[in-house]
Amino acid sequence: MTPEIMDLAVSELKANYSFHGYPSIGAYSILRVKNWVMTIKVDEENEYRWGKPRAERAVLKRAFLHDITLTKFKKQKIIKTLLKGYQKQRKIEDIVAGFLVEKQRNRIEEILSQKRAVMRENIASKVKEFQTIKKNLEEQETRRVTEMRDRMLSAGLKKIDDSAEGRPKMISDEYTDLDMFLDNAMFEEMLNPGL
Repeated sequence: MTPEIMDLAVSELKANYSFHGYPSIGAYSILRVKNWVMTIKVDEENEYRWGKPRAERAVLKRAFLHDITLTKFKKQKIIKTLLKGYQKQRKIEDIVAGFLVEKQRNRIEEILSQKRAVMRENIASKVKEFQTIKKNLEEQETRRVTEMRDRMLSAGLKKIDDSAEGRPKMISDEYTDLDMFLDNAMFEEMLNPGL
């Protein structure tokens, strides 16, 4: 059994239903073969909701409730009329359902678009805030360096060349506590001016 042959068997089944007055029957094959038995699923829901069985039940119910005896021809004519009405009702429900689905889809897209816009605004505000903070920090650093330079100039200190060429070489390897204290004090002054 190949999928093509199974599809042909399903098509034959649908055609047989349609020939006997049940065109809304849905059928599909399952590719699982167990004990050499092919399985075909048949969906009769649409036929019972919109097709001939519903019309027959409606006619028989009305005839029973109102104690009416119908001829076969009259019964078939009423069923045919009801089927046309059911088909129109089905088309209307399909159109309404399609419209509602489209409307819902548009609403969801609108909501997502609004969420994206809010997220972009939040990101832009955070970026601006970060840039402002960064600019303020840079201005503070520039102001601090300027103040330190002004203090050095007002104290009469000259710029010191730290290169090894201009520095006198130590005669001895001794490094006194006083030298260490002075180095630490100068380092602290550079880090925290005005202390």
